[in-house]
Amino acid sequence: MTNAAVILKPRMHALEVIHAINSLQWLVHELTGRLMESCGRCDGGDKCAESTNGTCPYLPAATNSLRPEVLREAGIPSGVKLRAQVNEGTNTVTAAQADYRYDLTDVPDRLLTSLAIARVCVGSLEKRLMAEDAVYE
Repeated sequence: MTNAAVILKPRMHALEVIHAINSLQWLVHELTGRLMESCGRCDGGDKCAESTNGTCPYLPAATNSLRPEVLREAGIPSGVKLRAQVNEGTNTVTAAQADYRYDLTDVPDRLLTSLAIARVCVGSLEKRLMAEDAVYE
């Protein structure tokens, strides 16, 4: 477990396990609420200024990656974040090492889907991840 600690009794009967589950669910709800306060609520679909065809542009989609030899030739270490810039005049894309460590690709898909269902604005969440802003104090 990362950034949290849970202490459970070594032996529990069914009701004790249920109480533990209830406590953990309360904590998930509380932390999701903190993200909602920090990132804002997603109004979804057509109400979102960044939505295209009623779809959130920040939710996972197919991603492209560059072959390791291309990264080596460009002097970009493997495993780093990349940012892309579209050059409309030449119909090309320029990729470079990003100046941030975290983005939505670091959030497990299952959790990102749960946050979207809970109506946390994932666009704002990505900005917070990239800036490494504190959202819980």
